[in-house]
Amino acid sequence: MKRLPRGWHVHRGKSDRHPERALLELRGRLSAVTRRFERSLRRRRVWRRASAAGFAAALGVIAVSVPYILVKVLSPWPAGTTIRHIAAAPNCTAARLVGLAPAARGQPGYWPGHDADRDGLACEPVPRWR
Repeated sequence: MKRLPRGWHVHRGKSDRHPERALLELRGRLSAVTRRFERSLRRRRVWRRASAAGFAAALGVIAVSVPYILVKVLSPWPAGTTIRHIAAAPNCTAARLVGLAPAARGQPGYWPGHDADRDGLACEPVPRWR
């Protein structure tokens, strides 16, 4: 038998094993590693979905609460009146539909674009000609 170089050694403990048994053990170890890897992937996927759902919920809360806070803090009128005032913004028909026309300057429902003759009264009723 040939001599091995200095520092080298031959592992003799498993040379008597059957090759198929060694292959099965190797497969078992590899499948354990694969299971751990797939488990970590599943955890990451679950965490990503949960954080995305949490982010969407937080966005929903912000989307609802910020306008409400702005209406409560910045508006001189009650919240319902302020919402009707905003709904009256497009035109006089909308102002009439929400019940805020005609409106004087400083009242809810008054928008400068609705005051055609600039007299301080928006969405005035038009007189009927006979």
